[in-house]
Amino acid sequence: MLLVIGTGPVMVSGPGTVHDELLGFAGALNAAVDATVTAPEYGRESLLALSPQVVLFLQPDAPELKDGDSRLASFAGLPIPAIESGRVFVINDPLVLLPSTSITRICAEMAKAIHPEVAEQIDRVMAEIDEQAKKIGGETHE
Repeated sequence: MLLVIGTGPVMVSGPGTVHDELLGFAGALNAAVDATVTAPEYGRESLLALSPQVVLFLQPDAPELKDGDSRLASFAGLPIPAIESGRVFVINDPLVLLPSTSITRICAEMAKAIHPEVAEQIDRVMAEIDEQAKKIGGETHE
């Protein structure tokens, strides 16, 4: 999975970051695992070499992706599995880039992108967590 944190050029969340750790908890390997920096930038040839199965844009308050979206320009026409299969998603939670109380919510969204076949179960678990948090006066994941 490729965790895109910036476009023009494509910048991703690399190894050793909170998002890289969350990705592991969610059940995937970071496509940028071999990067030597925590926020590597990639051109088209490098994106092709990474060949991610899923691309996830981490962009606070961003709109969902749509056809012709400028955020996808660097990926256009590349035979990358994620692009070809339509497994490109946005997590637009306002706190997506911050290691904060939103961390469980972000991890759940990552897991749903990786494992769409269990998205309903993940949503049920998150709802149960929210219900328990309300009972004890804690923060919810709404």
